[in-house]
Formats: sequence, structure tokens, C-alpha cells
Amino acid sequence: MGTSAQAIGWPDELVAALVSGGRQVIRFDHRDTGQSDCVDFAVAPYSLNDMARDALSVLDGHQVAAAHRRGDGQFPRRGHPRSAFAPASRPGAS
Repeated sequence: MGTSAQAIGWPDELVAALVSGGRQVIRFDHRDTGQSDCVDFAVAPYSLNDMARDALSVLDGHQVAAAHRRGDGQFPRRGHPRSAFAPASRPGAS
């Protein structure tokens, strides 16, 4: 799951388990995936930094001050006003 995966790739059962454990879960589609806008990359190119800013905008829209992130880990985490994108541990990992 990551920059090219759709939000529906997160199984409902996993989301339900996270929510029942007291977590808020926000699934969203990155640019050019799933139900997001389709962008002509040749006309309007974007970078991973742009996509990271998109993710922060989603958090801002939901008034989330800090979050754990899950995915493929390609997003830059430094240099953003909220670098509190802490990697979440995998279930069963120590």
C-alpha cells in the first residue's frame, strides 16, 4: 500500500480492528489513483513532496495534529511543518 495503491486496498476488517482499538483511520486515494482526480503528469507534474503535502492537507481537513502513517515509506518526512508522520508499527512486530 502506498503511492500507487487505492484506499480500498486497506481491508475493512483491518480498519475495523484499528478503530475498535481506539484509533481513527483515514483512507484516501493519492493523485491519479482510485477516486482522486486524474492528472496529466506531462502537463502538471508533481513530486513525492507534493503528495506528502496532500497527505498533510487531508490531516488538516480532519483537524488531526499528529498521526501514524502506514504505506511504503517513500514519503519524505523531514522539512515538513509537521514531521510527526511517525511510522506505525506492524501488527505483531516488536
